[in-house]
Amino acid sequence: MSYNPTRVNRSSSRKNRTPQPNAGVRHSTIVARQGPKAISLVDIQNRRPSPYGWMVPQFAGDQFEVIYHYFCARNDTGEIRHETQDRCVRVLSGHLFVLLSGQAQPVELQAGGTFTVEKGTAYRLSSSGSGDAELLFIQGPKYDETVEHLTRPGSQNIVQKVVRVDPPAKPVRRTPSKAMDHAQKVAAKQEKRQAAKREPVRREPLSNSSAVSGSNPQPVGPGGYSE
Repeated sequence: MSYNPTRVNRSSSRKNRTPQPNAGVRHSTIVARQGPKAISLVDIQNRRPSPYGWMVPQFAGDQFEVIYHYFCARNDTGEIRHETQDRCVRVLSGHLFVLLSGQAQPVELQAGGTFTVEKGTAYRLSSSGSGDAELLFIQGPKYDETVEHLTRPGSQNIVQKVVRVDPPAKPVRRTPSKAMDHAQKVAAKQEKRQAAKREPVRREPLSNSSAVSGSNPQPVGPGGYSE
């Protein structure tokens, strides 16, 4: 029997094979793994509704408080402002857009990004249209109770105005090549042949015919007819 390294190492390769994490796992469990990652199940059970999703208070002290926000897709806070307190926003997952008053384009924050809104600055927060976002707000005590709402929370239409959406690019027409020219000529010839086949065939009467209307000529010999 000849030496075959594949046959010899087959058992060891099976032992070293990377296991599939979702093998034998129910679909509901896989979906649950893709949910909130920054808080525990107990926090999710104690969540509170918010205009943009839901929230869970994490810490409340005399100097500041920390609140976890689950920001659903295609939501907008509207324009808000606080005259005496700052707010720091940290993105845990997803995308967040921060638009300050007087600016044309928003600031996009990804997972791990932070942004501080100073007191007296009007701003608005918008989530992405493709997915939810997990945020962590570090702010002064009772910030949400004393914030000033300049405009109402928005919906999909306001999000499209805040977040610039580029129109789809127009398809660029390719320059005709020799192959394309040849294919067009062949197609034109085929169409011409099909049109010729569809035209009715015209049958003209014989110019030297001796047939008379109402008679039935009968052949009597080579090249001759009789009435």
